[in-house]
Amino acid sequence: MANLTDMEELLQRIENEQIRDYMREALTCYMTKAYRGCIVLSFIALFDDLTNKLEALTSINKVARQIYSEIKTRKDEQQVYENYLIEQLTANKLLPEIDAVFAGILRELRNKSAHPSGHRPSAEEARYVFFEVIDRFLSKPIFSTTHLVDEILERLKNTNFFVDVNIDQITEVVKEEVSSLHVQAFPVLINKLINQLEKKEDETLLKNIRFFINGLAKLNQNEVNNNLKNIIVRAKSDNTDYNDLILEIISLQPVIFLNSDKTPKARIKKVILEKIELSNLSLHQQQVRHPAKVLVNISRVYSDKEFKDNFSEILEYLFKKAPNLKLLSFLFKDKPLVFGKYLSLIKTRLGSNTFDIANGFCEKICDIEDVYLNYIDDKQAFEIITAISSSADAGAFKAENIVRGKFSSISATKDKAMKYIELEPDEAQAYFKLQVGKDLHDFLQPQEALD
Repeated sequence: MANLTDMEELLQRIENEQIRDYMREALTCYMTKAYRGCIVLSFIALFDDLTNKLEALTSINKVARQIYSEIKTRKDEQQVYENYLIEQLTANKLLPEIDAVFAGILRELRNKSAHPSGHRPSAEEARYVFFEVIDRFLSKPIFSTTHLVDEILERLKNTNFFVDVNIDQITEVVKEEVSSLHVQAFPVLINKLINQLEKKEDETLLKNIRFFINGLAKLNQNEVNNNLKNIIVRAKSDNTDYNDLILEIISLQPVIFLNSDKTPKARIKKVILEKIELSNLSLHQQQVRHPAKVLVNISRVYSDKEFKDNFSEILEYLFKKAPNLKLLSFLFKDKPLVFGKYLSLIKTRLGSNTFDIANGFCEKICDIEDVYLNYIDDKQAFEIITAISSSADAGAFKAENIVRGKFSSISATKDKAMKYIELEPDEAQAYFKLQVGKDLHDFLQPQEALD
């Protein structure tokens, strides 16, 4: 049951200013113990709200237009219309039956309160009415109906439905389109979008449906997220036709993945791994469904350790295949353990005794440096220099070229490494000799050692 503070906060959930004024008066009545007035004003607000929302449907729905015309006539002639309104809305499935039952109860309470009947409304009764009227009706958009859903679906065939492919612009369009939808209409909408998607009939419609679903995900509304999770992510995660759409959804709204069940998560992780294996990862890095971008976005809803542990296999494969992928730098933000895994692999591969591996990584070293540079400290930079020196000493020609050039191709890494060498010359010398089998290169020697 709402307390006084809750009742005041409830008012802010009403968008219609006139209706909000009614309920503010109802709250004033409640605070002055005029509970009868609170109930009567709540009743007036409810039926004015239902009438306004019915009017909003008249432009797209013939039945709504007919009901509204009769209601307007009755109101203009000061006839009783409330019971007729509830009956018609319910009969035409514009109002859920449970809401119709409550409206009927409120009508009875209003009649008892507004006429001599011996009934004296209590504070609890008035508070209950105030809360339910706002929570069940006044704070919600147009009725739980498929009429607006069907109208949206029809217009999705239009080439100008979305005029910009930017996800923020798409989301703005979707936000406007669903602003009048009752929360109970969202599962209907999503199911109908999927049904149309499966028909594969019209290219414009298919493209716009995907954009619309992406926009729904980007909205980040709990009820919408739950519907996307249940209707698409969970129900379609075993269907390869939906791989790209599901990756887009969880990339745009990773909390959907986080809140998914174990089996859909496992399926999605398998899809991500397969995408990494089969894709040219250097292409289309701006696409929300790019596997690395999906991982970057998912990482934001996990702690460092949880993400590293849950995605260990995928991360290792990604790091091996594309150590120079620029998206990786976003993956390491606030994730030192994940970066540690990457750095360990980089050092191992750069210093590998297998020439193909060492040469392959050394060939990409300039781009790899762009990935790690903002995250390494001076000691780690020195360890990278040492790893390259080790494979060069073993005969990897790409590593030999880097050393021969005195690491000028990764000068930022060398500069950091030199700081460590200057600060810890003995430790640096010992580590280098252990890994490479000889003393530091002359050009890496601290200045006092050369003197």
